[in-house]
Amino acid sequence: MKSKSILIIIFAIQTLYVMAQSADQKTIIRTNHKGIVKSVEYSKEDKSFRIPKSADDFFKDVLKIQTVDGFEKKNEQIE
Repeated sequence: MKSKSILIIIFAIQTLYVMAQSADQKTIIRTNHKGIVKSVEYSKEDKSFRIPKSADDFFKDVLKIQTVDGFEKKNEQIE
């Protein structure tokens, strides 16, 4: 009887944990200490951010680049 109760409690907690994860699918924008965008992870469920249709839209809308801006390639690992 005691083992059944423990199994039911574990199952209930696991179910709540899985439900909480699926509800938290939001767009994640990571920036560095200067506020410069480092990475973006879009979620189809998050309607507060429009997913860019092209790279040009991403550069213009998210990165807000101007004609004087430049880019340099750096090797970094995302955590």
